[in-house]
Amino acid sequence: MFDWFNLTILALMVTIVAFIVRAIRLTNASIESAGRDLPLSRPDVAGRAAERIRSLDVRCTRCGQSAVALLGTTNRYRCEGETCRLEFEGPAHFASDLPSE
Repeated sequence: MFDWFNLTILALMVTIVAFIVRAIRLTNASIESAGRDLPLSRPDVAGRAAERIRSLDVRCTRCGQSAVALLGTTNRYRCEGETCRLEFEGPAHFASDLPSE
């Protein structure tokens, strides 16, 4: 027979599992939505996105040297200067405004 303590623990476990399942579903929906918004599997869209990233002229906030975008980020850059190598926030470089056609 269950007492109140066991019922409380069981309810807490069910709640935690429900939150985890919801988070996974929201993450999967977000990933699917991003794929529809910018289908990088298409070579023409991927080429335009890469060209847009290359065309941005972002300069280091410390030394003024040019900076390169860090992969997997939306607006993180690293200075290309020999001594600086500062990582900083810059303009968004993901090409989310490209039409998916």
